[in-house]
Amino acid sequence: MRTLLIVCFLFIDIAVASTSRATLFEKLPDGRIRHSISGFVFPSRIGAFERAETRQYNQAGSDVSVAYNAGVLIAGTVYVYPAPQQQGVEVLGREYASKRAEVLHGHRAVSLLSESSASLLQDGRKYSGKRAYFAYRDIFARTPQNVKSELLVFRDGPVFIEYRFTYPAAHAEQAEKEIEHFIRTWSWH
Repeated sequence: MRTLLIVCFLFIDIAVASTSRATLFEKLPDGRIRHSISGFVFPSRIGAFERAETRQYNQAGSDVSVAYNAGVLIAGTVYVYPAPQQQGVEVLGREYASKRAEVLHGHRAVSLLSESSASLLQDGRKYSGKRAYFAYRDIFARTPQNVKSELLVFRDGPVFIEYRFTYPAAHAEQAEKEIEHFIRTWSWH
């Protein structure tokens, strides 16, 4: 009997976990998906980018990412995850520094090319953030090559938004135009 109860609770736990993952992203009629916790809406396409997989990084479902790819030219990922209750420029600065360090320590012979402030206008509201460009050698589109990578970090109330884009250095001019279009076109909510 005890074994039967344990097995029943195990199945219930699996069913609840599966249901919560399934409803983490609500499918909207026009092909977009909405993250049920943050309210962020992810279109199936943004310019040259097509939405790919979604990922969940914590059990609560509040830390997620959505991948967007522009063919084999650009690999992009948008991360949405909880921010601390503290407000202020220094909080965003610390988060940006942490994400910047991830890039610098996550690749061999990476160079920080530039850093700057960034701003976005969405639904009449201005968001301030930080942006960095990096260069390194990596396997991209199954080919060892020189790549560039962009990092952008913003905050929207209770969440941080991190953009990461990587693309062949040989196609940087075209890729950077597509990325700028993506960033300026997509409205989070």
